[in-house]
Amino acid sequence: METSQFTISGNFWLLLLLSIISVGIVIFSYRKTTPEISKFQKIILMSLRSVALLAILLLLFSPKFVRNNYKEIPPRLAILLDNSSSAAIKDNSVNRKEVYRNLMNQIDFAKFKGNYDVFTFDSKSRQIDNFTFDSLTFKGQGTDIYSPIIQIAKVAEEKNYQAILLITDGSVNTNFNPIYALDKFSKPIYTIGIGDTLPPRDISVKSLILNEIAFINSNVQVLAQITASGYNNKDIRIELYDDDKFVEAQEFEVVQSQTDYSVSFNYIPKTEGIHKISIIVPEQENEYTTNNNQQNGFVKVVKNKKVISIFASSPSADLSFMQQFLSQDKDIKINQFVQKQQGNFYELPKNSDYSESQLFILIDFPSSSTPDNVVSAIASQISSGKPLLFIGGNNIDRKKLNILKDYLPFDINSFSNREFKSLIVPNEDIVENPLMRIDGINNFADVWKQLPPIFKTETFVSPKLNAKVLAFSQIENVKLNEPLIILQEVGNSRSVAVLGYGLHRWKLIGYAKEKAIGNDEVIDVYENFMKNTIRWLSISELDKQIVVKTTKKSYSTSEEIEFVGNVYDNSLNPIDNAQIQINIKNKNTNKLIDMYSVGNGTYTAKIPPLPKNDYYFSAKVVYNNSEIGNTNGRFSVGTIDFEMIDLTMNKNLLEQISNLTNGSFYFANNIENLEDNIINAKSFKKVGKTINTEIDFINKWWLMGIIILLFATEWYIRKRLSLL
Repeated sequence: METSQFTISGNFWLLLLLSIISVGIVIFSYRKTTPEISKFQKIILMSLRSVALLAILLLLFSPKFVRNNYKEIPPRLAILLDNSSSAAIKDNSVNRKEVYRNLMNQIDFAKFKGNYDVFTFDSKSRQIDNFTFDSLTFKGQGTDIYSPIIQIAKVAEEKNYQAILLITDGSVNTNFNPIYALDKFSKPIYTIGIGDTLPPRDISVKSLILNEIAFINSNVQVLAQITASGYNNKDIRIELYDDDKFVEAQEFEVVQSQTDYSVSFNYIPKTEGIHKISIIVPEQENEYTTNNNQQNGFVKVVKNKKVISIFASSPSADLSFMQQFLSQDKDIKINQFVQKQQGNFYELPKNSDYSESQLFILIDFPSSSTPDNVVSAIASQISSGKPLLFIGGNNIDRKKLNILKDYLPFDINSFSNREFKSLIVPNEDIVENPLMRIDGINNFADVWKQLPPIFKTETFVSPKLNAKVLAFSQIENVKLNEPLIILQEVGNSRSVAVLGYGLHRWKLIGYAKEKAIGNDEVIDVYENFMKNTIRWLSISELDKQIVVKTTKKSYSTSEEIEFVGNVYDNSLNPIDNAQIQINIKNKNTNKLIDMYSVGNGTYTAKIPPLPKNDYYFSAKVVYNNSEIGNTNGRFSVGTIDFEMIDLTMNKNLLEQISNLTNGSFYFANNIENLEDNIINAKSFKKVGKTINTEIDFINKWWLMGIIILLFATEWYIRKRLSLL
């Protein structure tokens, strides 16, 4: 059934009135002409001008021609065919490719009267027109069932896909579980399993688990997941390699009732850099394949843990709370140097303690009894760009503090050790500063104002030119224009100064007191502030601001290599207009590529598949015509055959897909009534659809051309008739 109508956006009667007036004006204007022309000539000229004016009026009312066409769309079947290499192997008992070929010959596609589309999939999916079995290459190095289901779901309503026929071994080896795609496609999925459910005689290294970051001379656990079948009561050797150099070997016994095993190695790296870690099982007697006997991973080895050195003029609650807070992070090594009464230290710092420190925390330090050489050694390290956290106290000596004055974010105006209690008032101009922010709280400025007071001496300071005041002092209800928390960033150097002390009161009197009376909503401001501050001070390591990595550590020889990156400024704000160039290289390759921004500080790039090998890459980041940092990494191509890791048909997954969608599961050698079951399903039905076609004349260039032609023709005739 088809209906058509012509519509305008304005009032019809107004259009009619304006049309009558326009035609009337045209008739009046041609009532008398100079020179006088024939009646026929007048009619021609009036017609040309009237039609042109009426067309212009009509366009002003946005005319549209609307046609509604109702169609019944027959049900359509989407056929998804596994094109991965594992779908064509000879497994424990069958030749999968021959089974596949026989299966495709058995299915009577004619019953669907041409209402089906064929898609092949491996690591990617694609639609195949004029499909024949030879369209399947079986060269795919991945099995992704999730993506083709999502692809079908996106056009299911338009195409009226009422069912999916999925033919595969079900050995998914991508990051997406196809079960999660079923919410997008609500129609039945019929699955046919290719392959044997019994594993062949084989040893497979399924996965390798290790941390991405490790430290020199620190233990790293390397966990390997192994699948073994057909080698009952036999000891299997498994080997660990570091950059293809043998490290260690272990053995595990295969027992009849078990197929999955875990083997753990304790690996201690000796050099920094990015190391390739490999788990290899040597070839076994009569093993089905050795293409799955290895897994690789990459670990970045750094010199040591983050070293933070705390210097204090005496034991104190602030020192104790700081030590307790830092000790929660197992990746931090804490050096603690506390003075005794006569200027001696409980543990005297050595030269190596200064040099290995990556952050200095001074608590009520230095005092009058602090040796000058200690303060000078700290100053020397800070001068090289190492960050500083300064917390005040009433034992500080101004003369000794002057040794550090170039690295502090303030200048002293007047100095006194007399103390008073001070509340804290965040600077509203920079309330969004990352140090003051409290996770999950919008009105965190109010939270700061409600804290119990801390102590402060009558030492008054001025922030340096490039420093920022984060908070001011307040005595009772009087806000002082006196900085309490200041930060400074100059080049690669960062410092934070808290000019008050007794910060533990925020935790004891504020947080702990509220917790004791059952207030579980109370916020630990001390913990938040210290976490933010230590993190901000540690950001001088550029790899925290610049991250570039591959989406996977290992790729097949048919996969695109994809890079993702993030770039942030010194306050962890994303940078969207940086230029990132990646250099990919090994002995035979040297390739330069550029990443492009996708917003919010995120960048991406893809390159075509690379030959089998290990690859290094380095990324250089340029912002505002200056290089702001670089990073590097490694990945491998073709060293792992993903399609050989699992050699059995995943019957459980295929049955689950069918059961959850009200479909059915079939073995390849028994597809009886498959076509009829699909066609006769209640959901496999045609749907009615109204197709609306609109022609919007205001956007038609040819209509404007006709109007111009009408006016031009009128003008031409008038010129020929010599009309004034």
